[in-house]
Amino acid sequence: MHTLRIWHACRLFFLIAGSIAVIGCGEASQTGAPAGQKRAVVLINGNSPYWDAVRAGLAAGEKDFKLANAGLVAVMEMNDNGAGGQIAKLQQFGTQSDIVAVAVSPADAKNQAIADEMRELQKHGVHVITLDGDLDRKEFRDARRFYVGTDNYLAGEQAGICAKNLLPEG
Repeated sequence: MHTLRIWHACRLFFLIAGSIAVIGCGEASQTGAPAGQKRAVVLINGNSPYWDAVRAGLAAGEKDFKLANAGLVAVMEMNDNGAGGQIAKLQQFGTQSDIVAVAVSPADAKNQAIADEMRELQKHGVHVITLDGDLDRKEFRDARRFYVGTDNYLAGEQAGICAKNLLPEG
């Protein structure tokens, strides 16, 4: 079930990215993508089976939404598992005119520098979302357009309510 949700989230990301490409993306590609194509990037924090499902969703979304016809390619990039590596990658993306969308799983929800780099990307016209993990919503909600994932805190509260209702005596 969880894998299916991830797959659908990736398809949603590329539906949005495909719409962006059809509307228009600005300058020609300078790095990363084949000539004439723009990139929609998923930035991950490490190598785990979870991201294999995301990778499968990327491939399916790219095919299902015919992103190549819109001049768009879907790619996954990985940083070094830390906030510093993620900040460096986001800064790098800001220098590359072929990137139109970035989905990022923040390495640290309370890291001001990550939020600032995401805001900078948005200033350059890059559409930014968070995937799997989110930033601190009270402080940094404006750093991303939306969040695709599960709020584990709220999910835990709901699980507690369900357990209490199933076992009222404790």
